[in-house]
Parts: sequence; C-alpha cells; structure tokens
Amino acid sequence: MSAQDKIPLGTGKFFQEDVLKETKKVYAGMLLASKNLSLYPPGHSIPVKSIKQFHQTLEAYLQKYEYLRLEIERNRIVSLDEEISSEPHEEGTLPFTLFRDGIRWIEFNQGIDLEEIKSFLTIVNQHMILSSEPEGDIVTNIWEAQFSHIQYDVADFFVNADGEMKDSISSFKAELDLTEPGEKNLGEKPYDRQPEIDPVALILSEQEQEQLQEMIHFEEEADFSSYVNALLDILLLYRDEESFRTILEVLSEEFTGTLAREEFDISLKIVWGLRKIVEQYRKQMPWAVPIAENFFQKASDVDSLSPILQTWNHINAEQTDILEQIFKYLDGQAIRTLALLLADGASQRKKQILSDSIIVLAGKNMRPLEDLLDHSDEKLVDNLIPIIVQLEKEKSLHYLMKLLHRDSSLIREKAIREIMDRGLVPLREVFEWIDDPDEVVRRLVMRQLGKKRDSVIEALFLAYLGNTTFQKDQADHVMVCFKTLGRCGSLRSIPYLREILLNRKWLPGFWRALYRRGAVVALEALSIPESEQLLDKARRSLHPSLRIVFRDLSRENQKKKGDR
Repeated sequence: MSAQDKIPLGTGKFFQEDVLKETKKVYAGMLLASKNLSLYPPGHSIPVKSIKQFHQTLEAYLQKYEYLRLEIERNRIVSLDEEISSEPHEEGTLPFTLFRDGIRWIEFNQGIDLEEIKSFLTIVNQHMILSSEPEGDIVTNIWEAQFSHIQYDVADFFVNADGEMKDSISSFKAELDLTEPGEKNLGEKPYDRQPEIDPVALILSEQEQEQLQEMIHFEEEADFSSYVNALLDILLLYRDEESFRTILEVLSEEFTGTLAREEFDISLKIVWGLRKIVEQYRKQMPWAVPIAENFFQKASDVDSLSPILQTWNHINAEQTDILEQIFKYLDGQAIRTLALLLADGASQRKKQILSDSIIVLAGKNMRPLEDLLDHSDEKLVDNLIPIIVQLEKEKSLHYLMKLLHRDSSLIREKAIREIMDRGLVPLREVFEWIDDPDEVVRRLVMRQLGKKRDSVIEALFLAYLGNTTFQKDQADHVMVCFKTLGRCGSLRSIPYLREILLNRKWLPGFWRALYRRGAVVALEALSIPESEQLLDKARRSLHPSLRIVFRDLSRENQKKKGDR
C-alpha cells in the first residue's frame, strides 16, 4: 500500500496541501533534532530540547492523521507522492544515510513516545558517517530496538511493528562469502609476512601536530558553519510559525556560543542571515517579524553578549571588524554592553568602532542610551558624552541639557562646554542659564561665557547688569557677572564701568559699594590700556568709598596669595 492509498476517502486537493504543509513542518523538526544530536554531547540541553519539540510536533500530527510515512529516495524525501525535501547525495545527509542501508520508507504511528523518538534518532545519527569498523548496520540496530510505533521497509522485505520479517532478506548490505567449499584461495600467492612497523615512525612531529589540529579545527568550523546554513535554509523552506520559533531558539543559543568560542564569522552569519530573511519575507510572513525582533532583543542583552566582555581586549583587528558588523545588526539593547566596553580603556580604534555602533543602534532604540545617561556612574557617562554630541542636533541638545542636572560637576561642565562649542543653542539662550537655580550650573556657564572676547556676550552682560534688580543674597552672583564681563568684554564696556566707578552716587550704599567693587574686578579682567588708565584714575581718587574698595580688594588678594 502506498502512502497515497492511506489518505482518507473524500479528501481533496486542499486537504492534501494542508497535510503536505504539516508534513514538511514535522520533517524540519526531525532534521533539526538529528543535526543537534550530531553536534552536541549526550545529554546536552540543545538536542534534548529539539528532540522534545520534534516529538510534540509529530504527536500533534499523528493525533490528526494517525500515521506519517516518509518515502526515502536517493537524494530526497517524499510523502503523498510529493517531494518534502531534497538534499545532495552525500554522506552525512538523512536521505543518503537511510537509502544507503536499504531503507525505502519509514512510518511513524500514533502513540509513539519520546523515548522511541530519541532511540530512533540516536541510531540514525550513529550511522550518519560510516567508520572503518562499523558496529552493525542501521537496519539491524532498528530491528533490534523493536520499536512499537515505527515501521519501515528495507529493499525487498518489510518489518512490521512486532518485528516480524516478511519476504526475504537478500538485499542486506553485508558482503557474503560466495566461494564454494574446497575452492578457497585457489591460485593465490603465498602470504608474505610484512616487516614490523617501527612505533617511533608513528610519532608526529610538533609541526605535524599543529597541522593536524588546524585541519581538525577547520573541519569542525566548516561543519558548524554548514549547520547554521542549514538552519537558515529551513527557515526559508518551512515557513510556519512553530518551526520559525523552534529554529530561532536554537540560533539564539548558538549565537552566544559562537561569541564565546570567538567564531565571530558564524555569529555574523546568524544575525545577517536572519535580518535578510525577515526583510525579504516581511510581507509574506508578517508574524515572523515580532518573533525575529524578540530574537534580536535577547541576542542584544548583556547576558548574550557577555562573552565579548571577556575577549574584547585581546581580539585582533580582523575580529574587531567582524564584531563591528555584528553590532550594527543587533537591537538597541546592545548599547548597554558596548558602553561597558567603551569604559574599559579600549584602544582608539576600538573606541571609534564602539562609538559608531552605539550611534547606529541609538537610531533604532534610544531608550537604553537614555537609561545609561540617567543611572550610570560618572566614568561611563563621561565616555558617552562624545557620542551624544554626534547625534542629531535636537537629540544631542536634549540629552546634554539633562546632564546639566547630574550631581557630577565634571559632567555638567562638559555638557555646557559641548553645548556652547558646537553652537547647539543660540548664545542668548545659554546666557539665560546664569540664573539657573543650581549654583554650580551658573558658575559653569559663567566660566564658558568668559573664555574669550565676544561682543554678543558682552552686550548681554551690559544689559543684564544695567537692567536687573538683584537681591542682597545675590551679591556673589553680581561679582561673578562683573568678572565675566571683564573676560569677554572690550573697549565697549569702559563707559559703563567708568559710570559705576566714578559716578552712580544715587545708588544705595550697599549696592554702590558692591557695584564699584565689581567695576574694579571687571576693569582688571579687561586688561587693556583704557581699563588700566581708568583704574589708575580711581586709585588716585580722594573719595573715601573708592579708597575703601581698593583697600578691601588689596587685602583679599593678599589673603588669597597667602592661602596658596
């Protein structure tokens, strides 16, 4: 009876298409479980999980259709007269392994348990690659296992669920001795004893050992790379949600594993391949997008990327370049790990890579960067400031403004300097910060405003001092304003300072003395011939209040020198 004959009567084309679709899904799970068994040691969590998932998928299928028959051809698997999968006719593939040993079809029946599945796949895996001295063959091992819910056909004979053989076993692959009794060794030459092998000749030199290790490593790496390729191919072949989730769970563990083993080219293949698949089939498989994004979020968290924290300082330039490509395929969550690497004293080249990658990732998701700026220590935030200023202008200003309220004076000062040096806001807006409630912010702004001669800033200070009504508790602030005016001012300030110093008799006593002190401080900071002339004139004045101002300032200056 063929597989087609067992489809229930009354079913049509659409029913068969549904069955084929689900059959492909089951076979994909079987391939995945089989491949994981070949790559990992017994008991490893990945093959255990994939076998369990395959069993669950198969069990659900059998509850609907009672059986699943897979017909084995030379380089493909067929079910319901339709191709389920095709692979090259080469050692290591599932169709080749089963076909090579004479199996023509495998049938799974309802009631199959997890142990049967595990034992069956283990037997198949043991015979994927023939050794020089194989222990039995796959048919014998399956027959000895006496599976209750797995039937199969081997070339010219059939083995049912009870293990009963029907027809003949003439198609067994064993090499039989066909020589008739009495005819053995006729015409053969006598056996010549070969010289004994010198054990010393079998010892590998150090160079040969290194070459052997390189060959082994190359083979292992090539095999694992092929495995990742196979997983990505399965995503394209079997476009159903459950298979997609299952394979991405495996890829997630493999991604972190390849980072730990410094197999960065394979790590790149995983993230690049998945991004490409999702973009290519975004419209056809919209359900795949959130699943893939969940993969990238997990791959981007600190736990998944933790191996890089251990290897970053010793990897070479080529590996660093590959990691740069990997970073840019990740989610914004990766910013947390990259920021830790940035604060770890990396080389200038590595810092540039990290900075560029963080900027790219911030374009996808700003939240991780915001959290770091709000809650990280001074050193980490300090390393992030050069990155912040490279963001789009409005975003850059937004985050630098937030830094003005950090506890660290160093961070606040750097934020103000970046805002002013890069012209992120007009000077008039910066000038308004001299009234900031935070005294440290005010002084930092003053320091920046007084760094160079600037006619715009000078005009702002002249208007501010001339038109603002201050309170007595702002006396220190007023003195700082005068000193800053002197640093950024010019000849334009002389008339205003002369008026304060020599006139302004209408001011109340407290403010008159304070403003005169301020004028002297500003003139000293101006340090131009006109300011020196005005100071000399004021020093020679016989007016008691001016003499007191110069006397008090002289004492303060001497005290400061003494404190030093």
